Amino acid sequence: MNSIHLDPLSRPGSLARLLWAFEMRLEVDEMGGKREADVWAYNDSENMRPLPFAGRFVVRSEKIKEVLVREAGEARERLRRWDGETEWTVKGAAEGGLMV
Repeated sequence: MNSIHLDPLSRPGSLARLLWAFEMRLEVDEMGGKREADVWAYNDSENMRPLPFAGRFVVRSEKIKEVLVREAGEARERLRRWDGETEWTVKGAAEGGLMV
């Protein structure tokens, strides 16, 4: 499911955070040379997405890693209330939803 409609203003913030936290590097080949990324390699659907490519996201510093781990744990705790099993399924919704 695409959540692009939820908050279009969150994308610039997410991108800024990725750039702050990680060095984005091209993968190296067997000879030690950088593999070039094809900037025109996208899928052929209505909702275009880049095709997989070889690359690495390297945390910029130990301090940033600590921030990422701490904030991921905090987010996990906030989301924990939605853990668990559910009787709702996509198939059930297509067949008329969940009867309560």
